[in-house]
Amino acid sequence: MKNEKKKRTLILTQTDPATDIMFNNWIRNGYNADIIFKTVPKPLRLVRRFWMNIPFPCLSIWLGKWKSNLNKYDTIILHASEWTRNIPEWIHNQKPKMRIIYWYWNPVNKLSSPLKVTDTHVEFWTFDPIDAQKKEKKKNIQYYSKPKSESKNPMIYEDVYFIGHNKGRQKVIKSIEEKLIRQQITYKFDVMKNNFIPYYEVCSEISHARSILEINQAGQAGLTLRAMESLFFEKKLITNNRNIKMMDFYSEKNIFILEERPISQLKSFLFSPYDHSVDKYKNNYDLNAWFNNFFDRV
Repeated sequence: MKNEKKKRTLILTQTDPATDIMFNNWIRNGYNADIIFKTVPKPLRLVRRFWMNIPFPCLSIWLGKWKSNLNKYDTIILHASEWTRNIPEWIHNQKPKMRIIYWYWNPVNKLSSPLKVTDTHVEFWTFDPIDAQKKEKKKNIQYYSKPKSESKNPMIYEDVYFIGHNKGRQKVIKSIEEKLIRQQITYKFDVMKNNFIPYYEVCSEISHARSILEINQAGQAGLTLRAMESLFFEKKLITNNRNIKMMDFYSEKNIFILEERPISQLKSFLFSPYDHSVDKYKNNYDLNAWFNNFFDRV
């Protein structure tokens, strides 16, 4: 039954398949996935954004090849963004009985708000428990699908690794950096601005680090990919997310919650053994668990 649902479901996102490991993992695991918008020259992308937001007629001219194959599917999982809010209405105009899951893999903001989605027959789903309380959204897990090409026993180059955009976190990140220096803890922080770091490089950095630093955005309670990476790569996690204590994979041997433990304990935490008893919970957060929840939690 679930294999049939898998066959009749399409995952739509906007990404570059050449560099997006998660997109390729969907395909590798037998899921149907496609790119929302077809490739256009850079100057036309601004036109497309304007067009999608109005929206003007003939919205379909910007859509990928999937638009011609809607009859193959009963369900579409559409990744939410400010550019996709009018797409559910277009899909329902072509196939009125299509089940559309509007999936928030990032915290909801003003531009991606469900209030801006014009279709009234959309299911809103999110990974964040706070966002799930608003606008009748349903909650699913933050999930992960680990890349295949990872060294079994990599050398450790730094004690702490962080990657992420600033998003108002620069002051917190700087404060943590100063504390690490005082304790002679090695680190590498990739705070991105306009630059792009391919995810395979991120995975390489994680493999060569003793721990991952996670700094949640203000108002975010859901797990980030950093928490999932720590579980699947079996790396320690330093985080400001106090809600992580409620998770089944929580172990104080593996997870250091900032502001709940003295920073002076960080070095001993980093160099103590990893608690592998939590490895059994990985299946609760993999790609298949995420997909099945859309059908089991209805």
